[in-house]
Amino acid sequence: MRQSLWKWAGLAWVVLTSGAGWTQSTWRKVTDEKGHVTYTNAGLPSARPMGRYALSPTKYRAFEAYIDTLAREHGLSKKLILAVIAIESDFQTRALSPKGAVGLMQLLPETARLYGVRNLWDPYENLRAGVAHLAYLVRRYQGNLRLALAAYNAGEDDVDRHGGVPPFAETQAYVKKVLEIYGQPHTYV
Repeated sequence: MRQSLWKWAGLAWVVLTSGAGWTQSTWRKVTDEKGHVTYTNAGLPSARPMGRYALSPTKYRAFEAYIDTLAREHGLSKKLILAVIAIESDFQTRALSPKGAVGLMQLLPETARLYGVRNLWDPYENLRAGVAHLAYLVRRYQGNLRLALAAYNAGEDDVDRHGGVPPFAETQAYVKKVLEIYGQPHTYV
């Protein structure tokens, strides 16, 4: 009971202190009975008000060299990769979504399997597979970032079925937020 009360108190704190600048990457820390820490957005609203977003080097510095390498290998902009990570997980390596997406790039287990990921929680494996998948989607949609990002969020089937960005509030907000970060002139990248 006491642990449940603390979880609700923590959630209330997140809701009350986040204000109008929430991003989809608002996460809360959860520690299980064995002391394992994960971050989750379960129970938090998925459609949040839009605000200005910026990338902080302190959040991604630990992975910057690896992201640079992956960006070159896959022909993607480092800034695009950072924007996706910012919205997906806010650079929380232990992020876990209610749908089971894991880590920095919020990979679903079935997507991770396609790219040979053995440990979804390993930030470098997670980044490698997530960037490879993003690059695949950018190629598949012939450089159309709106469609590639929509497919990253909602899946290729939904993008194809709707002939564009699906009419899902979460996906539309996701595409808008990532492109907002990607297009900002002052994102410290």
